[in-house]
Amino acid sequence: LERAYWLELDAALSAASTAADDAAATLCRAERASASLESLKSRDAICDLHRIWVEDDSDGSGNAFATVAGCRAGRGAGLGWDEANAAFGSAARLLATLVRVHSSSSKENEKASTTSFFLPSSPLRLRILPAGSTPRVVDARTGAVHDLFGPVNTIYCPAFDKGVALFAGGVRDFALAAAAADRRRLLKRRKTRKKKKELLLSRSVSPSSVEQGEEEKAFSLPFEIEPSGEKVGGLSLRLSLSKDRRWSRALKLLLTDLQSCAAWSARERARRFRGEEEDDGEGEEEGDGDEEEEEEQRGVEAAGASSSSTTPAPAEAT
Repeated sequence: LERAYWLELDAALSAASTAADDAAATLCRAERASASLESLKSRDAICDLHRIWVEDDSDGSGNAFATVAGCRAGRGAGLGWDEANAAFGSAARLLATLVRVHSSSSKENEKASTTSFFLPSSPLRLRILPAGSTPRVVDARTGAVHDLFGPVNTIYCPAFDKGVALFAGGVRDFALAAAAADRRRLLKRRKTRKKKKELLLSRSVSPSSVEQGEEEKAFSLPFEIEPSGEKVGGLSLRLSLSKDRRWSRALKLLLTDLQSCAAWSARERARRFRGEEEDDGEGEEEGDGDEEEEEEQRGVEAAGASSSSTTPAPAEAT
């Protein structure tokens, strides 16, 4: 009998230990899966696919380039046209993707074209034709097609220079449309906060209880692009009669601006995924108005009850 007791106890302890190990393993897997999920949420497929990286040029050697999807953009020792063309192709594909994702003319975006997430149907002055290492741009005004790939004569290449200027102008147009969308969203947010303050003051509540977050600014490019698209950050984007080092530096500034546009797009899409859209602000304002009407109705009913009135007067619609 004692032997059976010890055997049964040992089996129970062994089962409990196995269950505890299984629970710990399940908890570890859940934590690892949660960490992987958070990591995936913080990543953006468009930015990862067209990753732009600007190499450090602190040593002044002039051998640092901006890279798009691992391909260097510019001219210099050890950098041929094949790699530069691949970089231009990735940059053109990135800008075309950003425009398509945020365009209100897309079929999947037609129903929500009034939100801040979307830009005008044609925010750019050009049409991009990304085709791998042979990208082209089409001037929307003249219909002329310009190449964004080489090799070209670096002494005089007006067609290529025009294509680069059009591409830079497209980055500028996208940034202007993004800034306008931000200003519309921030204006509605300020109106919502003002409405909440007025509602709290009408209830004799301190407006300090309204959440006061850091004032957000509208989007802007880190390096200004001229309206003609021929200069960025004061540097010329013309390859004709230009030094390779100076032209490569101008491309670094241009791709930095394009990277900022991609980062803005990622933030906007993340905000939309969380449900923090522009039309939500309108819903909050309408909700505040309904709450104010309900508060006034309750006040009228309380006044009627205190005067022993059996039929309280209805509140007027605000």
